[in-house]
Amino acid sequence: MMQIDFKNQLLFDNKIKSVKGQHDWVKKINDKTIELTINLQEMMDNNHQFKNKDEIILIETE
Repeated sequence: MMQIDFKNQLLFDNKIKSVKGQHDWVKKINDKTIELTINLQEMMDNNHQFKNKDEIILIETE
């Protein structure tokens, strides 16, 4: 099976006040940037256990 990763960065105009919820694929880089790293092999594997796997991630800016 192929290893495919998608990486996206979300850059906000205003500073991020808070991030509610946690997921292994979502990481706060700095005051204005969130990085999403999605691994398709983990997504397709039904037995994969995430450390953090909230269904909703709420990002609040100023």
